[in-house]
Amino acid sequence: MKKGRILWLVSITAMIFMISLGVIFAADNVWELKLGTDMPDNLESQSRGLRKFVELAEEKSEGKLKIHIYWSESLGIEKTQLENVINGIQDMYFESYSPYCSYVQDFAVHTTPYLFETDEEYQKFLLGPIEKEMEEKLLEKTGIRFINENKNWFRIGRTVASKKPLLTLEDIKGIKMRQAPNQRSAGLWSLLGADIIYITWSEAYLSLQQGMANAITCGATNLDGNKFAEHVKYVAESHEYYQQLVIAMNDKKYQSLPEELKIALNEASNEAGDYFSQLVEEDKLNIRKILEEKYDVKYYEFPYEEVAKVAKEDFIPGLGEKGLISTGLIERILNY
Repeated sequence: MKKGRILWLVSITAMIFMISLGVIFAADNVWELKLGTDMPDNLESQSRGLRKFVELAEEKSEGKLKIHIYWSESLGIEKTQLENVINGIQDMYFESYSPYCSYVQDFAVHTTPYLFETDEEYQKFLLGPIEKEMEEKLLEKTGIRFINENKNWFRIGRTVASKKPLLTLEDIKGIKMRQAPNQRSAGLWSLLGADIIYITWSEAYLSLQQGMANAITCGATNLDGNKFAEHVKYVAESHEYYQQLVIAMNDKKYQSLPEELKIALNEASNEAGDYFSQLVEEDKLNIRKILEEKYDVKYYEFPYEEVAKVAKEDFIPGLGEKGLISTGLIERILNY
């Protein structure tokens, strides 16, 4: 009797242990990933596109990938988040390609104004050998890789928004324009006579509200999503440069994933990119109406052809000589 009771207790203990072990294994099979972004969670296309990526990653991995989004620089400003990814504190970062020129200077071509003339021309560059070389340098130097391989996260076109219309090149002179610290496009606006105010994205709204800046360049949807249009009422399409968004990831974390989860992550990012680009096409049709009706914004014709001429003749050719990009890179791009 006593022996039977002991065997029963041993069996129950073993069963409890195995159940507990099964829970541990199940927990270990779920990969929790932390993704940060500068963007608020109310940007219609961008926030929906990013949520779709999270949804697809979980679906394709059968629940083994759980990605948590941290909006509006809640994990720190751009530089902090990039360092977090490099050091493995944060797994992923979602933004455009421009921040990476802090590590590989040639990424500055992504925000070089009037270098690419269409979205299609820009995407051809992104899928080509020059971009691949740059990404390999970034991976080697920082341990950051880009996972959306199809390069299909097309962003809405650039606008210039200000407290007065910029109808001529003369109107640009002296205007206080907010620019990000690492954007090479600031050099062109400075050449045109603007007074450049370097302000982080999270402080851009405050700078317009308080009058530290009275102009800003950004995507059209940011004027609504970030409420910039509350303070800058004159808006024009600038055609300054074309942009895509990119999902960057710590390579050590990426390589630690089982192969099927890497595939799930890549497929999710590419499919979400297609979904996002469809939303952007819808935004193009809607955003002007939203800005005019909600904020009483006035659209006008910006002299972008004159600005582009200055860029191509007086600004872009000198970037290599100034050490802002590799010598000969512009020629390689134009000849590609």
